[in-house]
This record gives sequence, C-alpha cells and structure tokens, in this order.
Amino acid sequence: MKKGDIIRLDFNCYYAASGELFETTDETRAKEKDLWHEGHAYSPRVFIMGSGAGDLPTGLEIDLLHAKVGEKREVTLEAKDAYGTHNPVLVETVSIRELLRLGIEPEVGASVNRKNRTGFVSGIFGGRVRIDYNHKLAGKSLKYEYTVKGAAGKPEEKVAALLDLHYGRSEEFRVEVSGKSVT
Repeated sequence: MKKGDIIRLDFNCYYAASGELFETTDETRAKEKDLWHEGHAYSPRVFIMGSGAGDLPTGLEIDLLHAKVGEKREVTLEAKDAYGTHNPVLVETVSIRELLRLGIEPEVGASVNRKNRTGFVSGIFGGRVRIDYNHKLAGKSLKYEYTVKGAAGKPEEKVAALLDLHYGRSEEFRVEVSGKSVT
C-alpha cells in the first residue's frame, strides 16, 4: 500500500488493555458481541491512505503501508499512535442551563457542538456538564486485526470506492470513465 491508495479494509478493533472488541466490519462477530446495530453496513470500509481525514489512527496507517491485499495482519497501538493521549485542557465544565439555552439536551455520551468545536458529554453532575473535546478513544491503546480486501486500481473502481466512502451506495450507480471524464 502507498499514500493515495483507495483501499477496502476488513477489521476488528479491540481495547488493548482488556481485549474487549468495540468495532468490527464482521456482522456475525458484531451480533455475537452485542455490537450489532440495525442499518449499519457490515462490510469492508473504504479508506484513502494518507488522506489526513483522521479516519484511521496514524499508527494503523503506518502499518498499512507494509500490508498486502489479502494478508491478515495484527497491530497494537499505544495511545500516542492511535488517537493521541488524553489532554485534560480539552475538557471543560459548563452550566447545564447554558446547554439548554443552546437547545442541547445533555446526556452522557451525546455529541455536543459548541463554540465551533465538537465534543461529547462525559459526565453530568448536578447542574454542571463535563464536555470532553478529545477524541473518544484518546488515551486508549488499541489492537487492530485487519485484512486489506482490495485496492482500487481502475478508474471505475476508484469512483465506485469513493461513492461507497461518501454515500455507502455505489451499487446504485453505473459509472463510465472516458479519458478524464466520469459519468
């Protein structure tokens, strides 16, 4: 794999410390581990290597550079190589009334958009709400088991992969590529 490749990735992600599975592209495993959600697509996910989109932890992207299509791999990432260490400066406590005035009903785990920043409610204590602007996995070491299922090569494959990445429905489109034009 190399920077710019568009890949389809099957994976299982675990908390390294406990071995608890928390994300998977395998529907059977999701059902076994009580992670299954109706409407969620359980299939290889599309990623663009080195896009800087933050979809993959840096350490996983580095390991992917050594992967081959079809090869099963495993990598354990320290927090700094996954989603970073937890920064306490990115946690603030605000009045519950302030959030209610903004039309936000605070609930632990809920996403909050405030002052052009996105965080999540990490705690509610009386009339105060703790908002954490770190990534939800910051400070956690992670273990990935993964297989690169394919890399888009032909222009039609790249367009289909991008449709899946952004819309999740490439099968609903017919793609024609002629020179530098895509229909």
